[in-house]
Amino acid sequence: MIRGIRLRLSIALLAVVLAALGVAYLVVVPTLESRLIDAKLEQLTQDTQTIGRCVTSGAFEWQECADRGATVLHARTVVYLVLQRDPQPLLQIIADSQSTVSSDVERDPVAVRAALTRRPQTGTVTRRGERFAEAARHRSRASPSWSGGC
Repeated sequence: MIRGIRLRLSIALLAVVLAALGVAYLVVVPTLESRLIDAKLEQLTQDTQTIGRCVTSGAFEWQECADRGATVLHARTVVYLVLQRDPQPLLQIIADSQSTVSSDVERDPVAVRAALTRRPQTGTVTRRGERFAEAARHRSRASPSWSGGC
């Protein structure tokens, strides 16, 4: 009889602890994740100013700017031209800090929003099952735009 009560109390205690941990997880993790993403997006936005100075310097060494941006941001950096704005922006990559240029960012939603609004944009995207934080800036028609993300 005593073993039955101990077992019941142990199971009840385990259930209470698991419920408390479950509630804490559901409350803390999404909030923490959101704060971490917001902090990373803010940092990317600030760091893209460095890339902007390089891109708009007139040196036209855009690959060097992309590589330098990747070093500063610790993230992939892409420099692109906006070839067409209407009806949908058409982006052409002219420099990419990755060793091989891939077309996955030519339709990047954050870069497209930056091209449409002509303002800095941030957001998260999912590519190949991975989630990335991104920041993109657009310059005048005469100079290229860029985006960076990690």
